[in-house]
Amino acid sequence: MAQEDLEDVLRQFNKIDLKGLEDVKLLNRIDLKYIFHVNELLQLLRSIKEDYFLLEINDLFKFDYETIYYDSPNFHFYHAHHNGKLNRFKIRRRNYLYNNQSFFEIKQKIKGVRTQKFRVEKSGDGNNLSEIEQEMLNISRAPKILLEEKLRVFYTRITLAAKSANERITIDLGVSFCNEKEKKNLDDLIILEVKQNAMHRNSAAMHFLKSKRIRPLSVSKYAIGVALTDRNIKKNSFKSKILQINKLLFNA
Repeated sequence: MAQEDLEDVLRQFNKIDLKGLEDVKLLNRIDLKYIFHVNELLQLLRSIKEDYFLLEINDLFKFDYETIYYDSPNFHFYHAHHNGKLNRFKIRRRNYLYNNQSFFEIKQKIKGVRTQKFRVEKSGDGNNLSEIEQEMLNISRAPKILLEEKLRVFYTRITLAAKSANERITIDLGVSFCNEKEKKNLDDLIILEVKQNAMHRNSAAMHFLKSKRIRPLSVSKYAIGVALTDRNIKKNSFKSKILQINKLLFNA
């Protein structure tokens, strides 16, 4: 996919700024993830450009992110996801590389369906938690465990907001996972997430994906990133998802 073609399509969208995006913040939401080959992206964007606003900041439409995930030394949060625990947490620091902002975030999956997110702008240096971040951990009722950095994820994000529904879509390109020893690139794949306050199927993006027989894939960047970069960790529950990802990478 040529970058100039992508830029051309993105310029055809009506734009929204960060202030407008606040109206569809969706910190408490239902979400669906899809993974598909980058070759499908331009057709998707052309199909839905009349239905969504595109986030624009200082004439930019694509934004580089780094997300650092924390877990216990024995991967408490990872294993909770692997073992199908319905109420589970992810703790991370998200760095917005385009403006040097950083946020400490806690994501809680509730009954395996809704996602509740707590976030505060990161204060201080390094991985030590500030008082307000520690208080946020207490409020969220996340397990009180020793935390250490486990995974870094890099990607470029495009963000859309539906014109006629409370819905946001994030489209992540050039995703790569790395830990201290391994790195895994998913350069040819797109990770798309549909975020809604209540699930509805009349989303223009979801209609397009269904027409292409692209089905939702329940996957966490953290969980799949750990599974792809840690050779020794248990990953039986994720094998089918890893197979699907590899099939997209090698058979497209």
